[in-house]
Amino acid sequence: PGTDTSWWQERIHPDDRARVVESIRATVIDPACRHWQAEYRFMRGDGSVADVLDRGSVLRDEEGRAVRMIGAMLDLTTRKQAEAAVRRGREELQVIIDAVPSLISYVDRDFIYRWNNRAYERWFDRPVSEISGRSLREVLGEAAFARVRPRLDRVFAGEAHEYEDYLPYEGGKGRWIHAIYAPHLASDGGVDGAVVAVTDITERRRAEAAV
Repeated sequence: PGTDTSWWQERIHPDDRARVVESIRATVIDPACRHWQAEYRFMRGDGSVADVLDRGSVLRDEEGRAVRMIGAMLDLTTRKQAEAAVRRGREELQVIIDAVPSLISYVDRDFIYRWNNRAYERWFDRPVSEISGRSLREVLGEAAFARVRPRLDRVFAGEAHEYEDYLPYEGGKGRWIHAIYAPHLASDGGVDGAVVAVTDITERRRAEAAV
């Protein structure tokens, strides 16, 4: 198009300029392209920087040549700042939860670990990446899972549950545990999964038995 766009290009953040200009050039010269979209940083008139979503529709003549582009720019700055704040909050919470010696996890209705804190690495001698996404049967072993499953069934029915029990984990690493299971409710009132917190009370049980 013949319209001068230098003012717009000068307002694109220097680190984004080449990428954005090249993407719009590629759209304009391709007769098959009718729409363009890009996210980038844009310099406002007051010198501040905005995160924007820019969209355009290319108008072409009968031979497919671009005549002009009509577009609209959406300011995403507030949304991006909110997302960054949520991300920071999650990262800070992750650090806190990973420092807790108890096991903390999220289990879905198929008895699959969807999230685990770092304590799982110390308990089961394997990285969290080899635990999250696996079934409780795989991680705990058949015998321990058999004791855990009926308790989780109660939680999936909507009942918070707290108990103490001896779990014969895989590889002979049995422990006495204190567990708290809380149902995670969906928007429709159903139960999507369970939030699980497990503490090793083996030493306490041994002390009680000795007394």
